[in-house]
Amino acid sequence: MIVTAVIVLSLPCVGLYFLLGRLMCPRRERMPFSEMDSAAVAQTISRGWDAVPVGPASSIGFTPVLPQD
Repeated sequence: MIVTAVIVLSLPCVGLYFLLGRLMCPRRERMPFSEMDSAAVAQTISRGWDAVPVGPASSIGFTPVLPQD
């Protein structure tokens, strides 16, 4: 029950980071939604996280790192 509540409450936050990350990328370089895989979605969310100057982890300098293939 609590896990469901945490997931439901975190979706708007993750959606906001996705939207910010999508808007930070220039239009000519954006991938169409139909071609985005999980790595592209994660990168977009990470870009949105970095775009917020006073985010939840800005005071400790934390930046999510994506695995490099």
